[in-house]
Amino acid sequence: MDSCQRCLSSLPALVAGENDGARGCGLLDCCLDGIERCINQWLYSHLKKWSCYAKQKPLLELTDRFIKPVDWSDTLVIACQHLLESNFLYFEKLVAGGLLPKNLFMIGKSYSTCLSVMDDFRAMGAYVAPSSQRFDSHQSFNQQFHADIAEFFEHISSQVSFSTFDKVLIMDDGAELLIYAHQHIADLSNFAGVEQTSSGFHKLNAIEVRFPIVNVARSQAKLILESPFIAEAVIQNFERYLTDLELHPESILIAGSGYIGNCIYEQLKEHYFVQRYDIDKDKSDFDHTELDAMLPNFDVILSCAGTTVFLPSDYQYFKCGVILGSASSSDVEFSAVHLRKMAEQTTDVHADIRVPGPKGMIHLFNAGFPLNFDGSRQLVPLDKIQLTEALLYTALCLARTEEYAAGITEFDDEIQTILIEEFRKLLDSKLD
Repeated sequence: MDSCQRCLSSLPALVAGENDGARGCGLLDCCLDGIERCINQWLYSHLKKWSCYAKQKPLLELTDRFIKPVDWSDTLVIACQHLLESNFLYFEKLVAGGLLPKNLFMIGKSYSTCLSVMDDFRAMGAYVAPSSQRFDSHQSFNQQFHADIAEFFEHISSQVSFSTFDKVLIMDDGAELLIYAHQHIADLSNFAGVEQTSSGFHKLNAIEVRFPIVNVARSQAKLILESPFIAEAVIQNFERYLTDLELHPESILIAGSGYIGNCIYEQLKEHYFVQRYDIDKDKSDFDHTELDAMLPNFDVILSCAGTTVFLPSDYQYFKCGVILGSASSSDVEFSAVHLRKMAEQTTDVHADIRVPGPKGMIHLFNAGFPLNFDGSRQLVPLDKIQLTEALLYTALCLARTEEYAAGITEFDDEIQTILIEEFRKLLDSKLD
C-alpha cells in the first residue's frame, strides 16, 4: 500500500477526530499536495452518498463513459462563471477527479452571483474574487468588470507562476478572461480555454487567438435545447415581478429574435400581444426604420440581443410607464447605467429602478440585468440545465487532454450527439 492509499484508509478516522487511528499510517509522510488530494478525493466520494445533487446530475456522471481519463493534478483552472448551484456541480466533479482546490481561481458576475454558492466554492478551497459580489449602480457593469478582471489576474499572478503548470485552462463566460490573457500574458504555450457564450465567441473572432479555445457557445445542443429553459426562467421572474408590483401590461416587444428571443416570443404570445424586432428583417415583424414609431405602442420591452439596442436618445420614444427587462447578459440592452444614474445610488444589483423619462415613468426591472438571475441558488431546475453543465465539463476535459491547434475549435460533434441523446432519454424517463 503506497502512502496515498494509507492516507485514504486513515481519513475516516481522521475526519471523525479519532487521531490515534491516523497514526502510523504514513499520513505525515505524504507531500502536502498528496495529502490535500487524498482529502479532497475522500470527502467528495463520500459526500456523493448524501449529496442532494446526486440524483439531479446523472448526465454529468455519464460523461466519464466517453471522454479520456483526465489527470488534473498539474492543472491551473481560471474561471469566470455564474456562481450558481449548477456550475458548482461540475467544478465539484473536477475536484473529485483530482484538481487541487488551491489551483482553482473563480470570478463571478455580481448580477448572477448567489452568495451561498460563493461560500460553497470557498469552503471547497477555491479562491473566489471578492469583486464577484461588488456592484455600484452608477457605473456600467462592463466598466466595473474590466477593472475586476485586471485585479483578479494580479491576484492570481501573485499566488502562482503560470509556467510551472503542465496546463493552464481558462473557462470563460463572455471571453473577458481569454482576451485579457491574450493582451497581458506573453507566454501562452501551456494555455487552453473554453468559451460558452455567443457574445464571447464574437469577441474572440475579432482577435488573433494564440492558444486553443473550445467553442461551446454555438453548439447546437446548447442553442436549441438550453434556450427554452432560459426563456422559462426569464418569464417566470418577469411574471413574478408583475404580480409583486401589481402591473398589468398587455403589449410586449421582443428585441432580438435569436434562439432565446424566439423562445420567449412563443411562450408569451398566447397571453399578450407580442411583436418581434430584429436588425435582420426576416426575423422582425416590422422594418428597423419603423422602430421609433412603433416603440410607443408597447407596455413592455424585453431585449435579448446581447448588445446595446436602445440608447438614451431612444428613451423619448418609450411609452409612459414602460417596463424594461433584459434577457441576455450584462446591462447593455437599454444603456441601463444611464437610467440607474437618475435614481438613488445603490449596491443592490437586483433593484427595481423607477425613473422619470421624457414621456413619463420608466420601470427598469432587475437594475437592467437579465431577468433569469435574481440572487437565488438556481432558477433553471438542475435536471433541465444539466446538459449545459455536461457540455461545459466535457469541453474543459477536451481542452485539457487534446492537442488542438491555436484558434477556435468547435465542440466535438460525436460527443455532442451522445449528450443530446442521453439528455433526451433522461427527460423522457422523468415524464414517464
